[in-house]
Amino acid sequence: MNKEKISKFKIPHVYAILIGVIIITGIMTYIVPAGTYERIKVDGVTKIDPNSFQYIRQVPVSVFNWFKAIPEGFASTASIIATMLVGSACLGVYTESGVFQNFINNLLKKDGNNKTKTLILIFMTFFAIRSGFTGILDGNLVFTPLMIGFALAAGYDTLTGVAIVMVPTFVSFSLAPVNPYTILIAHEIVGLPIYSGFEFRLIIWIIGFLISAHHILKYADAVKKDKSKSLVADIDVSDLETNSDNFNENLTLRQKALLIMLLATIVFMVIGAIAFNFKLNDMTAILIISGIIAGIIAGYDSNEIATKIIKTGKTFYMGSMCVVLARAVQIILTKGMIVDTIVHSVSIPLEKVGGFMSSICMFFVQLILNFFINSGSGKAVVTMPIMSPLADLVNVTQQTAVLAFQFGDGITNMIYPTSGLIFAFIAMGKISYEKYVKYIFPLVLKLIALAIVSLIIATLINYGPF
Repeated sequence: MNKEKISKFKIPHVYAILIGVIIITGIMTYIVPAGTYERIKVDGVTKIDPNSFQYIRQVPVSVFNWFKAIPEGFASTASIIATMLVGSACLGVYTESGVFQNFINNLLKKDGNNKTKTLILIFMTFFAIRSGFTGILDGNLVFTPLMIGFALAAGYDTLTGVAIVMVPTFVSFSLAPVNPYTILIAHEIVGLPIYSGFEFRLIIWIIGFLISAHHILKYADAVKKDKSKSLVADIDVSDLETNSDNFNENLTLRQKALLIMLLATIVFMVIGAIAFNFKLNDMTAILIISGIIAGIIAGYDSNEIATKIIKTGKTFYMGSMCVVLARAVQIILTKGMIVDTIVHSVSIPLEKVGGFMSSICMFFVQLILNFFINSGSGKAVVTMPIMSPLADLVNVTQQTAVLAFQFGDGITNMIYPTSGLIFAFIAMGKISYEKYVKYIFPLVLKLIALAIVSLIIATLINYGPF
């Protein structure tokens, strides 16, 4: 009987999970003592004094304000939601034109299945480089509908399409050789030369990419051979697939023009990000313009363009709400003034640990803190002034302490429900959190193992310069 109950257990709906986290967080503001570190600015960089922690008067967040944090979450995540509901929805115009299916059909006629595998690796490399060398996370979100269209046309599933973008983006952010939002800030705080230790991080990044590529390709190949192997075989993706009425043996002139327009859009977004520092709102504006022009090229009238945008956009509502609910958790923690208390509490046991276990413990401390402080730059400001002197006490180099912070900050971003961005990605593929966890959890464990081995090596070689 117990086994039957266990087998019938299902992960609750993601809304229920996030509302539960909001309630638990709100209760914590009544139980966990409020505390704060003193913030100071040194050479334009905000730091905390690790010796300045003090408990302050309790600032419990009322039950009413637990739920008020939800609309406040809308305000603070507006750019992400606009990208999902408007910008990415405009890419539905391309999907409806049948351009993906015809393009993939032509590839398969020439080179078969190996061509699509090669394309997956090329796409993954593109997203990995963007994230690993610029620190981009949400900037790659806009490409997800394109990859879903590609994956479905190539005979895979929506989970594969989402993973092609999401996995290299998150993994590269976590293991980045160069990341201005984590490594640069951490290096400035502990006094290391900016981006020193690059070579060791580059090796780890390459290994992490290969592990990720194997994870994606193995699943994708299994799905293509047997659709029953798909974790999302039961979901209706008819509104995400290309319009079968537009399928042709060869690309039409309109579809060739659409491909050129799509390529021009991608190139312009990449150049804009590099040369003009385009942010998410800029990317969304580009997608809106591109979607309208694509509709005109495809021969749609204004009503058809609007209908196709709405058809795609409505599939992103659930993910948008998840982003908002996850942000509400961060708002409650901040209002309750318990973030610094949590950081102070989990750092105390590190003083009693020595040897190579110190760096591993630092890593797991950062993993825990990442649930409560999901911002990489924010966590660097709060934790590195504490981890830096602790590293000296337990004979761990500052560079290794930064590495532990980097790994701990990023890897669990792919699975923690407080990481709202994962819901922005998976919602585009109509993927439930439960099915996504089944897919991503083995990869997270592999990356944690990679992080532990890397930290042991870093400790043994006195990864430096200091």
